[in-house]
Amino acid sequence: VYYRTLERYTLQPPWGPVLMGVIENITDHKATQAELEAARQRFEALFEGSHDALFVVEMEPPWKIIDCNARAVELFGARAKQELLGLPGTKLLAQPPPDAEVSRYAAALAAGETFEAEHTYKRLDGATFPAAGAVRPIVLGGQRYQLTRISSLSAVHRARQAEASAREL
Repeated sequence: VYYRTLERYTLQPPWGPVLMGVIENITDHKATQAELEAARQRFEALFEGSHDALFVVEMEPPWKIIDCNARAVELFGARAKQELLGLPGTKLLAQPPPDAEVSRYAAALAAGETFEAEHTYKRLDGATFPAAGAVRPIVLGGQRYQLTRISSLSAVHRARQAEASAREL
């Protein structure tokens, strides 16, 4: 497929009007646009299709949430993504982590590594749930952010409790 654009110009020199046209091959431009759209769709499918809550968070305190996926909206009981955007990420923790853990977290991010920990998280309605979190630094548009993944452990904890109850019988 060959794409082109045509621009027409009418010039008015003293000897009479002249029609001039410029044809530009935009085939490569169209192919690049199609590749970018396919990449955007792949990213959206991965980000929005994740079973885990995903957040893009500012790198510095107060660690404001700048983006999240649909699972984050569901897991934290928001009606829409906008309810989570702009919140400090720590607002979703049931209690602040110990200072030693914050130090390990900061050291891991500074080293470009992933930091993982289990916490009790808090939904917007105040209900709590256990979850495993993982945070790693990423770069978007030349700026550093945190990519945060929250995996609910509620089903795992219920299974462990059922197992423990069965052993007691």
